[in-house]
Amino acid sequence: MKDVVNVLLKKVHPHIRTTLIVSMLIGLSGCAASSRIGDYLAEIPASPAQPPQLATPIQAGLVLAMPETELGGPTTPSQALLEKLVDRIRKGLQDTQRVDIKQVVSLLTLPGEGRAALSLSRLRELVKDPQVQRLFVVVATSKSAHRVLPYPLFEVQLFVRMDLALVDLTAGHILLTEAGQEDYDMMDRYDGVKDILYPRIFYRTITKWAGPFKLVDGDPYVALSEETFSGAADQLVMHLRERLNLF
Repeated sequence: MKDVVNVLLKKVHPHIRTTLIVSMLIGLSGCAASSRIGDYLAEIPASPAQPPQLATPIQAGLVLAMPETELGGPTTPSQALLEKLVDRIRKGLQDTQRVDIKQVVSLLTLPGEGRAALSLSRLRELVKDPQVQRLFVVVATSKSAHRVLPYPLFEVQLFVRMDLALVDLTAGHILLTEAGQEDYDMMDRYDGVKDILYPRIFYRTITKWAGPFKLVDGDPYVALSEETFSGAADQLVMHLRERLNLF
């Protein structure tokens, strides 16, 4: 299938090819995401009891982490935004009354791409309260696509995903995993002219001409980051709340 797609893409005009690639990425982002949290947890097995028996409310800690490779870009979330995100997730979970967050752990930067950076011993070190025996671990990652439009316009699409695991720190097992993802577009002008239409943020490219959209006052990359990371956090909470309703 991959070879067929590559052949088809080579036969179309470069501008159309870019549109097709972006459209496929959009389609993937709209689908339910399977968690990749296992990429960041080092040799922590899943609970032998599947599905695990979880008494509610689940008393746990919460930590938000990002790989080092995510830092330094124009859409890298600021420290203030990261703090808002972890608080957004905390409130979203506690509103279910099935989760009681006892401790919010400091925001973590994982070395490199973060692969296998979180061992069980490292997670245990993060938790200072001895009564907290479970920990929600969330890893946020992103990727972007840049598209040149007829001068003077250009478009940047940001894809963000958040992968989560609930880890039993005592038994050393992963109790459940979940993921949320979102994407937004930003359209701006190369010439730097600010008018009544640009820069602006869209929810997916399919709304760019029909709306709704948000006009940006300030750095458009910061606005794009805020919208997309917040949207991914909301998607994660929504999926997790659906899971928790089963317990």
